[in-house]
Formats: sequence, C-alpha cells, structure tokens
Amino acid sequence: SSGINAEWPLRPGMHREVFALLGTTNDLDPPPLQKSNDKGLRHMKQLFGNRKVRSWQWKPFKNSARSDNLSLLHWKRCDDTSSDYPFAKYSVKREILMYTDEQYNGVLQQPGWTRANTDHLIELANKFDLRFVVMQDRWDKHM
Repeated sequence: SSGINAEWPLRPGMHREVFALLGTTNDLDPPPLQKSNDKGLRHMKQLFGNRKVRSWQWKPFKNSARSDNLSLLHWKRCDDTSSDYPFAKYSVKREILMYTDEQYNGVLQQPGWTRANTDHLIELANKFDLRFVVMQDRWDKHM
C-alpha cells in the first residue's frame, strides 16, 4: 500500500500506528508548526501600554491560623498593607467531639474494640486534624 514505508517490513503483530513511527512518508508526516501571529515584544508593549511598573518589597507576615506567632517573609506589593497571610482563611480547625461514659457504654462499646482504641482514635483525630491517611499511618497496631 502507498502509506507504508518500504524501508521497513511490516512485522506481524505490530500496529499501524507503531509502524508509522519507524519511518516517515509523505502522507504520515506531522503538520508543520503554525507561525505565531504576534509581533513579539512590540506587541506585548501595545497590550500592556506604558503603565508604571509596580514595586515589590520583601515584607514580614504572620499566619493567623497558627498558634505559635511565627513571622515569615515573602514578596508583597508596596501598596499592600495587610500583614496577615492571605491563605489563612482556608486553614479551618474542626472541633472533634468527645464522648461521655454513658455514651461510650450505650453506643460505642463493640466486641473486639476497646475504650483505649477509641481514645487513641480521638487523640489522633485531634492531633492530625482528621487527616485519615496520616491517622492510619500513625495508628498503634499493638493496642
């Protein structure tokens, strides 16, 4: 056939697409790259105009989601006056519910599961903020 490269014999069990990668023929050549229509740097200057460049400073910030009052540094625009970390709003601490003796004896008691296991599970949930993959990794298997 006209689409098969004569230099390479078609091997049994080889797909057409894989065979086409071995050599090139006119009808299997990839299309040429399209030339970009922009004018380079001159075009970018037209897009952005002659606006003044904003200045940046290396400023300290604090994360309100942390309890240790750690102060770190990062680049901020000079006109930005906020000192709190902008992504602190996404660090939400969930309240882990505790149980009473009556609740444990009435609802949570199961054969093969001890109160020490339940306490360990609640402790891990508090420590690792309900990250169950980490909790499973830190689970004490000898309890």
